Amino acid sequence: MDESTELSDKVDEILRPLGLQTKLLVVEKANSIILFFVCITLSALQSLREKWSSGRLRVIVQSLFTFLAAANDTVRVERLIWSLKDYEQSFNLFSSKQSTQKFLLFISLLFYLN
Repeated sequence: MDESTELSDKVDEILRPLGLQTKLLVVEKANSIILFFVCITLSALQSLREKWSSGRLRVIVQSLFTFLAAANDTVRVERLIWSLKDYEQSFNLFSSKQSTQKFLLFISLLFYLN
C-alpha cells in the first residue's frame, strides 16, 4: 500500500461517521477555511444537522484537520457555524422535491481554528 492510499484510507475512516450520502469539500480562502458538505438525501441532511447539534461534527472536523496537519496536539475548532435559517432553507428545498428526484445540496459551515 502506497502513502497516497494510506492517506486516503485514513481520511475515509475519519469521515465514515458522515455516512455514504454526505461528502466533504474543503476550500481555503485567504486566512480561513470553508467546509462544504454535499448532502444527497434529506436523511443525510438531517443526520448532519444532528451531528452538528450534538457536537459530533466538531469532533469529526477536529480529527480530520489534526490528522492532515500532522499535529502533535489536537487542532481545536473554535466555532462551527450553521444557522437555523440555513438549515430550514435546505430542509424545505429537499422536502419540496419529489422523492424520486435527486440533487446535491451544498451546506457551507464556517469554522475558526484556535
